[in-house]
Amino acid sequence: MVIDFDRYRQTRSLGLSIPFGERVAIARKDQGLTQEQLGEHLGYTQQNMSRLEIGKVKFTAATAAAAAIALNKSNILLYYCNECPVSQAFNELEKNKRPKPA
Repeated sequence: MVIDFDRYRQTRSLGLSIPFGERVAIARKDQGLTQEQLGEHLGYTQQNMSRLEIGKVKFTAATAAAAAIALNKSNILLYYCNECPVSQAFNELEKNKRPKPA
């Protein structure tokens, strides 16, 4: 299955429902790489790549950046940033600032 990330960016609520690890997995598969091959670029074993992709282990900012470079998909970092605690806190504050409909 191929997912057009640019299209998902246009439909933000749907796009944000895809976890970052799954986005990495999709990008990796689109390029014909195995977890082992991507893991070699990032310094991880295949087992650790599997844990990252399914969300059992969280991507650090450095690992997310390294994955984006290895996959030549810098736009994937936009989705990582939406999942980071700082971005989540900011979004929550912004949501609370908006006037409530009458």
